[in-house]
Amino acid sequence: MPEHLRVMSAMIRDLRSAGNVLTDEQQILAMLRSLPDATWDHFKLTMTHNEMVKTFNDLKCHLELEAERQDAKRGNQALVVESGQRKTIGLCAHSFTAAWKIRSERQKGYLYKVS
Repeated sequence: MPEHLRVMSAMIRDLRSAGNVLTDEQQILAMLRSLPDATWDHFKLTMTHNEMVKTFNDLKCHLELEAERQDAKRGNQALVVESGQRKTIGLCAHSFTAAWKIRSERQKGYLYKVS
């Protein structure tokens, strides 16, 4: 996303230097239309109707925050393989501790797998 923002900023700057000055609204709409894939659809809808976003720099700040949020959302799960089964657990301290306790209790024989 940072590369996409740089390209769009450069395009707007080049248009301005060529004498074609875009209004703030045109800059915002061009940026929203150029977002890459379907994961940005909700963001596009929200920002299109957001009256607080008035300039390209306002939208740029929102885009950076949304990109960080999406990256964090993608990276917060780990796959754990146990007994030939795959489970997804969150990477919070509580779930890690709970999974570790269950594993150690199974090894000690306290928990039995019911078939």
